[in-house]
Amino acid sequence: MRALRCGVAVLLLTGVMAAPAAAQDPGAQGLSITKASFGTVGTQPVDRYTLANHDMSVSIITYGAIVQAVNVPDRRGVVANVATNFAAIANYRTNGDYRGSIAGRYANRIAKGRFTLDNTQYSLDINNNPNTLHGGFSGFNTKVWAATPVQTPDSVGVKLTYTSPAGEGCTPGRTSNPPCSTGFPGTVPVTVVYSLDARDNLRIDYSATTDAPTVINLTNHSYWVLGGVGSGTINNNQLKLNADRYTPLDSTSIPTGALDPVAGTPMDFRDVHTIGERLNTTFRGYDHNWVLNRLPGDSTSLVEAATLRDPASGRVLTVSTDQPGIQFYSSNGNAVALETQHFPDSPNHPDFPSTVLRPGETYKTTTVLSFGTDNVTRAYDNASATVPATLALTLGTPATFGPFTPGATKTYESSTTANVISTAGDATLSIADPSSVANGHLVNGAFSLPEPLQARASNAANTGTTYANVGSSASPLTLLTWNGPVSNDLVTLGFSQLINATDALRTGTYNKTLTVTLSTTTP
Repeated sequence: MRALRCGVAVLLLTGVMAAPAAAQDPGAQGLSITKASFGTVGTQPVDRYTLANHDMSVSIITYGAIVQAVNVPDRRGVVANVATNFAAIANYRTNGDYRGSIAGRYANRIAKGRFTLDNTQYSLDINNNPNTLHGGFSGFNTKVWAATPVQTPDSVGVKLTYTSPAGEGCTPGRTSNPPCSTGFPGTVPVTVVYSLDARDNLRIDYSATTDAPTVINLTNHSYWVLGGVGSGTINNNQLKLNADRYTPLDSTSIPTGALDPVAGTPMDFRDVHTIGERLNTTFRGYDHNWVLNRLPGDSTSLVEAATLRDPASGRVLTVSTDQPGIQFYSSNGNAVALETQHFPDSPNHPDFPSTVLRPGETYKTTTVLSFGTDNVTRAYDNASATVPATLALTLGTPATFGPFTPGATKTYESSTTANVISTAGDATLSIADPSSVANGHLVNGAFSLPEPLQARASNAANTGTTYANVGSSASPLTLLTWNGPVSNDLVTLGFSQLINATDALRTGTYNKTLTVTLSTTTP
């Protein structure tokens, strides 16, 4: 009896999409972590940990838990650092702009360096006259953190820890007007975990506890230049903020307590606007907190807070967070800070979401920074991977091949196209090849793709419902085998790709050739 062999050499696919698969070693996904020295602070060594995947890398130093560099490709694949940085530890110690650091114990401002908790008033450094900013003169950005590399089946990361002593925030030897005397109450162990996955998501997980009632508000203070550091002004960057309201400020940048609508003001980024389009001699820049939109009753899930795009390079940054606010700072057109946080001066505003942490409680918050380009759409939605919608795809006409001649070998080539037209949630991309054949059938599929794909084959004699992962033309996979007089039966080769909510989808049309070789053998 003759058997038919079909070999698939190259499959048409829209972009590069990660196949769903069982948990695997991070190294198998191109993930790595390396450690190097970054100098010393006094006698304390400072290390730099670099997290990398197949697309990008993130460097974090133990001084200030600082994101020291983020190297990502543009739409043409050219890699550049998009986080403002210094090459030496000495510059971080003398510069006061908090670049890349973890700001704490209380990120943003506390009015006049004073707050009352449980009927006790506490006084802090006045380091941003007349207020306290980012924890005072010796905030978390000035500390050397302990570090441990961490990895999961899907990510690599670094865990940084620091214990903030009671009284920190009132710095001996530094002058405040009026003087401080207490600092923050409570000893507070803090953990920050930076982790990078294969889909270009940089996740920041914060946690802390306390032995006495205190207040806490942590954020990462990176400055972004998506065109690449040194590329010029960010005023032509396009920004969208998921916020209907913001907290207006007094003359010292302290919230008035109101939550005003953004409509009709330069604060309205509900639709995309360039950063500089509404700046003028009376409104010179942004350093404000926006109140993020949430569904009623939801105060904890990750929501998309901001999307920033550089039109020249095509790089895109999407910020998702479980925090109630985001501080957008335009840094005089030099860089963009997007700080996820509780509202400024919350300890003095009982109507704002609380920043109080008590013994027995755990402060926990997460922010995800998703990097891509404007020919990549990310369907990231939240930490629990809830899928809000269905991904829609359009497919070209499947390739159809001419009649098969038993005893001969023929190669038929045909190509078709597929387009991603929507990018929210999970869906399946598939291409089918109907061919009329005679006699028995043996169907093999082999692929040469950057990332694994799932495939199956079926006909009337075998439904072939099981998908199998195939990743290399060097290791062809038998998708379907059967024998019997199935004359002129329709053979369908199905190639299917599950697109998860966290996957990157490269939009556009990609034409590739699907080659099928038909031959006969006699068992």
